[in-house]
Amino acid sequence: MSYSELKQQAGFRSKKESGKFAYHLRKLLKQNLIVQNKAERKYMLTSLGRLVLTAAKQIEEQALIESGRLYVRTSSQKMEEFDPSKITQSLVKEAGVPLEIAQRIASEAESRIYKFQASFLTAPLIRELVNSILIEQGQEHYWRMLTRVGMPVYDVKEILEKVGTSQKSQEDVIYYTAGKVFSEYLIQSRLPPDVADAHLNGEMHIPWISSWELKPEVVIVDMEAFSDFDLGLKLPNLPRDGLRFIYRLVYALSREVSNEIYLRNALGFLGDKEEFLSFLRTLSLSLPGYYESPRITLELDYIDERMMDAFLNFSNETPIPKISLAIPKKREGIKQVIESVNPVLLASETKVTLGGLFYDERKPLNVILYGVSINLPRIAMDSHGDEVYFRAKIAMFLDTIINALTYRVKAINSHIKGGLLPGIRALLEREPIDYIRTIINMTGLDEAVSLLQPSSKERLDYKKKAIDTTKEQIIERFDGPAFISLIPDDGSKRLANLDLEKRGKGRIKSVFKEGYSQGYKITANTPKEIISEITQLIHSLDGGIYVEVWTDAGGLASITPKVESLPYYKLMARVGICAKCGWASPIHIKKCKRCGGTLMPTR
Repeated sequence: MSYSELKQQAGFRSKKESGKFAYHLRKLLKQNLIVQNKAERKYMLTSLGRLVLTAAKQIEEQALIESGRLYVRTSSQKMEEFDPSKITQSLVKEAGVPLEIAQRIASEAESRIYKFQASFLTAPLIRELVNSILIEQGQEHYWRMLTRVGMPVYDVKEILEKVGTSQKSQEDVIYYTAGKVFSEYLIQSRLPPDVADAHLNGEMHIPWISSWELKPEVVIVDMEAFSDFDLGLKLPNLPRDGLRFIYRLVYALSREVSNEIYLRNALGFLGDKEEFLSFLRTLSLSLPGYYESPRITLELDYIDERMMDAFLNFSNETPIPKISLAIPKKREGIKQVIESVNPVLLASETKVTLGGLFYDERKPLNVILYGVSINLPRIAMDSHGDEVYFRAKIAMFLDTIINALTYRVKAINSHIKGGLLPGIRALLEREPIDYIRTIINMTGLDEAVSLLQPSSKERLDYKKKAIDTTKEQIIERFDGPAFISLIPDDGSKRLANLDLEKRGKGRIKSVFKEGYSQGYKITANTPKEIISEITQLIHSLDGGIYVEVWTDAGGLASITPKVESLPYYKLMARVGICAKCGWASPIHIKKCKRCGGTLMPTR
């Protein structure tokens, strides 16, 4: 600091005190505890000064301990004398506890604390003690409001150790630990009790729970309808001029979306098509660095051979690419796609889809929320083979589902209006808020129908009836746009494992290995009846159905006729990443074409 700054911070206000301040400053300089930078005319601590300051703090802390009084190491990183009135203040302010009850609990806490005979206390320890008293006295509601969210020290240590030996980075540590706090905060104090209980006991699943309350899963933007957007003071490190609009848009939305950014009519914003590879590289740098960052899908109504080669090159040089292309099925040169290591969504000319999700192509902006996933196998097990009872139980459970959807839509709208999602808010200023679409996912539909033991002719009919029951009840009882889907989320394995623990392998059979079904996987051996079933279910599922088509290099020609009747599907190629250089190659090659390293089957 400068001389005047030091004087003011030290509390010497009047001119009469200038001499006293100068006297002390000279003493500090003489003892080499501080030094003056003459070029900048500022003073700073020397290493000796830092050592003396640290020693003084340690002496002060030890003196407090030796005094026999209790002191608290607070969450604001300072030492304070224990004051029971602060417990009362915290109970009233944070949990809304009536003053009389708060004073009684604080008195009980004080009594127990003085029995500890501890040299010092911590704020978390006092909070845990108060929470235990609240539970003992039947004040569970106040306990939920006062409880601390976070992670045990052991869990943090374990995460740090695991990240070093994985594909993840330091950003993943921060993202994961922050997610743990937000997910616990949501479960403990935000969700309606019936919704929280249904999620915890496995009746349903809240997908991507760490960000479920904070941001939507998918945003679809028609680029032709937006030429610019104003972020105000948000994202101040992002240049407002001199940076192409599409980069600014992706940079902003990738911090506000958890799963996918889908850009329609993006071709006009790519710049020179000869520089398509450079564009893809730059666009990927707009994304956050953590492993589970959202992906980008570019919907293109035109693609030539050079652009496809550039895309294949980008996919090969990127270990886990986050950019995919959505192109018409009948586009010439599509056979080259199979050589790509990045899945490419193949959209039909007439059906507008997004990874299996339907969206309204008439609207320039769609915001999609993954509401909840229903654990249909659990309901089927409780129905004892009665299909009518199965559908009745679905209808009875939908009150809880509607509570979850209502809460989430309100939370997201609140965050948009409150400025937590500035990119989405800037886009929505041009479009009405009712463009938000909520999805209910029918997890384990195939396993649920199997548990009901229908005949082969009845299977499809059972599935349609379950879908129609859910759809009819949602339309009748939910005030907002909600759609029924059969799509993948992060709840498939969790729900299967919970049922495995509760019901055992005899009921769950082999599904716990990969989780419950969420959509369909098509291979060269898939029977025609499955293709026909998918085609018919598409008409029942107003929210969409996810279809993967798996094939190896050279196998596209044999599988294309089989899936020609499907309006859309996602083409998946089996590839591996070189453990040495990170480049991708078809998995059957076994050795990296670039450096000869071992291929890891990670995609």
